[in-house]
Amino acid sequence: MITRSDIRRYMLSLVPPGASPDSVTLDKTLQHLLYWLSKHYDEMDHEAQKYADKVFESLIDLAEINVENLPDSPQRRRSRRLYSLARGEHFNVRELLRALEVSPSGEHEAWKEAYEFIQIYLQRVLDLLFDLTRAERHEPVDVSILGLLFGCIDEILAATHLARHNYYTQANAHIRTVLEVLDKVELFHNCPEWIEVWAGDDVKKILKELSPSAVREKLGREKFDPIYDFLSDHGTHATFRWLQARAVQRVNLQEPNRKTAVLWVGGSKLEHHLIWTSCFLIYTVTQVLLLVSRIGEEILHPEECMTYITGALDSFIKFTEKYMVPWAADSGLNPDELRRFLLEVRENTGK
Repeated sequence: MITRSDIRRYMLSLVPPGASPDSVTLDKTLQHLLYWLSKHYDEMDHEAQKYADKVFESLIDLAEINVENLPDSPQRRRSRRLYSLARGEHFNVRELLRALEVSPSGEHEAWKEAYEFIQIYLQRVLDLLFDLTRAERHEPVDVSILGLLFGCIDEILAATHLARHNYYTQANAHIRTVLEVLDKVELFHNCPEWIEVWAGDDVKKILKELSPSAVREKLGREKFDPIYDFLSDHGTHATFRWLQARAVQRVNLQEPNRKTAVLWVGGSKLEHHLIWTSCFLIYTVTQVLLLVSRIGEEILHPEECMTYITGALDSFIKFTEKYMVPWAADSGLNPDELRRFLLEVRENTGK
């Protein structure tokens, strides 16, 4: 482990005794020290980290003063970026990527519950799909339908990883894809002749006949789907809502007309976004489970399917009651509408 004494020795090695470096040399020295402290921070013991934190603060203040004395140049601009990075006012791609590789700390309770649900019920979907691929005494499920359903697993896994790291709009885009796939799967199961059109070369006909809204019409539903539209608005398309998910506006209380836009990189910072996406993921996994059970009703074990479906629906409703209903009430919305929706979900999907 690196100790406080090790840090002091490294600092002394950068500036020999009696040296009087000019501002450019000093700036480079500060850069080296900041880089070294950042690189080895996780290798330091507790006392060394406390000492490094104090050095960081002093260096940043000194660096900001020093950089203002430099003429405008690439070196000056690089220095400003480095010091802003140390203050958390700039972004580092390596750190952003690293954050996606590790488990986030201090996870929200809503996400913990959603993550547990996904692990349990997505595995049950895979178990049922496995049984569908081993149907020896029944007519096999069309490979296109199976391929689409297995593709949903990848989309949900990607959405789960992104949601866990607060990438709200990106997770929504994958969730929307699953809902679009499920509608196609239902249509192909009910009317297999559309598979040939979908797999054909007539692009215009595919776009006209198998667009998301056209598929919903063929299924006897309304062309407009509010959930799909919401996910498009908050995930797939470059809408104003898409921008709002990664930005906030700050108002100076002393100067109300002075407003500052804060743009985020590395995920949304808003709690309700995590709750929304968690709920959408639970809903989507449940919908996949329902459709797989219906498509494979002649192959799958009915008692097992019913147990899975009942458990998933109960979990979805409890999660929504626990997190979404209070959010709706706190946001000035009518929670009774949401409760009615939950009752309709239970009644309609349970048929």
